[in-house]
Amino acid sequence: MIKKSLLIFSLLITTILLNNCCKLPREISLSRDSLYPEGIEYDTRKEEFLLSSLKYGTISRVDLKGNLKDFIQDDSLISTIGIRADQKHNKLYICNSDPGVSIKTSPETQRKIAGLAVYDLGNGTKLNYYELHQLFSGNHFCNDIAVDDKGSVYVTDSFAPAIYKIDQSGKPTLFLTDKRFEGEGFNLNGIIATKEYLIVAKSNEGILFKIPLKEPQKMSIINISEKFLGADGLVLNDQQTLIVISNGAQTVYKLKSSDDFESAEIIEKSSNNFKFPTTGVKVYQSIYIINSELNKLFKNEAPVNNYIIEKVNFNKFK
Repeated sequence: MIKKSLLIFSLLITTILLNNCCKLPREISLSRDSLYPEGIEYDTRKEEFLLSSLKYGTISRVDLKGNLKDFIQDDSLISTIGIRADQKHNKLYICNSDPGVSIKTSPETQRKIAGLAVYDLGNGTKLNYYELHQLFSGNHFCNDIAVDDKGSVYVTDSFAPAIYKIDQSGKPTLFLTDKRFEGEGFNLNGIIATKEYLIVAKSNEGILFKIPLKEPQKMSIINISEKFLGADGLVLNDQQTLIVISNGAQTVYKLKSSDDFESAEIIEKSSNNFKFPTTGVKVYQSIYIINSELNKLFKNEAPVNNYIIEKVNFNKFK
């Protein structure tokens, strides 16, 4: 009887997932003058995407028809970069930085802040704010966020050779610094957490690091036959496959590992006329990316007012 009940429950969940998955469009077009979204997440409870904004320092919600509404507007947020929705704890984490392209940019903050803001995922109430730049001297750019199973948070800094951690009690610390994180331009970028280790992308070299959570000093470079220059967002598809979004190659890669990401191989990729894709999110069984067009913002080209959230369709690599 118990086995039968479990089977019925499993079939019910599968049916719900399939129904929700089938409702998702291949592309979602949205309009907002000069939004320039870098981070993307998905709220399964409200069936809405969340987007950050380098220009305005806001968080927007976008429904499946492309209707956009403001969700978080906070004067302390200058450029919102990577975002992470922790639905288990009903929290939204936001990287706050100032690369010099926001309407709120100032000499006091440009390249000097790495802030992590925490909000209630449901109603947008501000819960906390961490000035992570106080943990390490020099220039700063809070880029991406990972949350492990226990609720600890890990944050990359693209201008400082540092990864920060906020533990379950809310205490911020310097998790790891290493000379291999140093370099010109954007260094550390995308980050994801498994139960035992982090995987972190270094954009300017196109490499991936594996960092054990308990012994981060035992960090290693994942052995992959190719490099992903401009590697940005990372999405863990399952325990053996990883999605790497590269705006240098305008390509999204799917990697597979059979040795717990000591090494990995490219098994599929997609180059579907992307427009500077930055980060992605797994929505049911699909991967969605945001075409940010940030290259046009940093080159001071004509403002972009229309953006596309796009489902990634992979093709076999070889």
